[in-house]
Amino acid sequence: MKYKDAKEEIKNRISIVDVIKEYVPLKQSGSNWLGICPFHPDKNPSMSVSESRKMFKCFACNEAGDVFHFLEKYLNISYFDAVKRLAKAVNIEIDNDYQSTAEYKKNEARKEALYKLHKDVANLYYKYLHSDVGKVAYDYLTKKRKLNDKTILKFGLGYAPKNTTLLYNKLKEMGYDDEVIFDSTLFRLNDENRVVGYFYDRIIFPVVDINQHIIGFQSRTLNKEEEKTRKYLNSKTTLIFHKDNMLYGYNIAFYSKADYYILCEGNMDVITLYQNGYDNAMGAQGTAFNDKQIFLLKRKPKKIYLCEDMDDAGIKAKNHIADMLRKHNFETYMIDLNPVKDVDEFLNDSRLGKSEFVKRISGPIPSILYYAMTSKLGLDLDNPYDFEKYIDLIVTKLVSIDNSIVRENYAKKIALRENIDSNKLLNLISERLKGNSISKSDLQEIKNETKKLTLNEDSEEFKQESNFIYLIYINEEYRDKIRDIVSADDLHYEVTKILYEKYLSGVKIDSIFSEIENYDQSIVDTAKRILTYNYNYDESNTNLMKDTLNKIIRNIKINSIKSTQGDNLDNMYETNIKIKELMSKKFL
Repeated sequence: MKYKDAKEEIKNRISIVDVIKEYVPLKQSGSNWLGICPFHPDKNPSMSVSESRKMFKCFACNEAGDVFHFLEKYLNISYFDAVKRLAKAVNIEIDNDYQSTAEYKKNEARKEALYKLHKDVANLYYKYLHSDVGKVAYDYLTKKRKLNDKTILKFGLGYAPKNTTLLYNKLKEMGYDDEVIFDSTLFRLNDENRVVGYFYDRIIFPVVDINQHIIGFQSRTLNKEEEKTRKYLNSKTTLIFHKDNMLYGYNIAFYSKADYYILCEGNMDVITLYQNGYDNAMGAQGTAFNDKQIFLLKRKPKKIYLCEDMDDAGIKAKNHIADMLRKHNFETYMIDLNPVKDVDEFLNDSRLGKSEFVKRISGPIPSILYYAMTSKLGLDLDNPYDFEKYIDLIVTKLVSIDNSIVRENYAKKIALRENIDSNKLLNLISERLKGNSISKSDLQEIKNETKKLTLNEDSEEFKQESNFIYLIYINEEYRDKIRDIVSADDLHYEVTKILYEKYLSGVKIDSIFSEIENYDQSIVDTAKRILTYNYNYDESNTNLMKDTLNKIIRNIKINSIKSTQGDNLDNMYETNIKIKELMSKKFL
């Protein structure tokens, strides 16, 4: 079928609404459909899709066109490729009569040549990895990084040998001319007019786009002794590769059925997660996270779990990326990787591993709460200036939340976690929203209240959790049962969370203090008070102890449910039902 006729026939056979709904959630509004526009930061549905006119239009950014233009823009492909994509879906064959500009044809030919060359180069790198010249690299991946051959094949990992002439000569044997070889930027002429490779003595990570084209490479050096050698090196910008437009592993994660993406820092994090069953992970191309990468994520809007490194730079990056993503209406969560630095190390650590990671990722920390937890790092809260800075950071973050109900909910949760009086914190937020600054007297008042809660630990909820921790540590036989009853997320205080997780990992009361000696001194001191306090229990009366623990568990579960119910009437109704069920339940 002729190209022009094929376009019209495709439009007749497919529904523009059905096509766009594969990428953007749409809701019917009269005769049209509305959705969040993926082509600009959009909070309210501003894109309208008309089935009768077979067109879409955004009334905010003015992006508009037919179904082919939508795919062209959304998938970053040519208009003609969009036509071919849909033609294949409806079994229409297009005659070779399509005529375009000479420049377009030239660029398309160059792209195809680069796609083919990159595929052949990746295959050669893969073969080198499995040959004698790549033994050191192969051993590094399999023995130190614990990757199996199936994973190495899935990601096409390879090795660029020290002698780059090997690769160049092989490409010449395969029929490639110098124009496309140098167009790839994988080779250059040195001062002696000799051809040298861009990558040498490096582990190679092919970068694959959503259409499964290899478009470039990332690499990691094996030469630790040479200080001037860059540890990581990306392909240079070419007609098909722009490193700030891509996310490593996106070609796999895009097709994942999981309802969230995991955003990591390094390639090995992505690969190790995949090997452990997570096909929804991706990482930046060694660049600062940017709006172009957010656009990739918006193609299939999902929750984002941030799994960056746990050093100072990684924590700051997580908080910054979360801010960027929230502006685009993403739900953002943090994965706590303590006590190690990154997810690759976490999964390969014999003390942690996959089972512990499953627990952490099953209870991700909302990014706002994580910000409150980490913004005090490096601050001395006994210093009035540091305390002022800490409160100002929290208030500023909460003020940035537009929804007043969500803002108040977060304020209460932060107040509970950080031992701050919630009413005073809400008053500070209210004043900031009015444009008023925080007064010294307000700060002193909230500081005094914070100290009181921290030193006296007199909140009812803290007493409940302290009693719970003490009782389980002196009753080790409950460990396996309680593991399935109480989650660390049911507890609200950092110290009780830490003690509970140590208990679940098998730590006994006589060795707990050596286990936590490297934590903040305030955590250590509070833990000692919890486990050495005289609770006046008759430990010989096992039935009474069991009944007491049952009651405390019930209260902890109820408090946990109440803290997450929200203000929605349906949620409140469900919460009441759950609480009624708990009231008569025996856990042990």
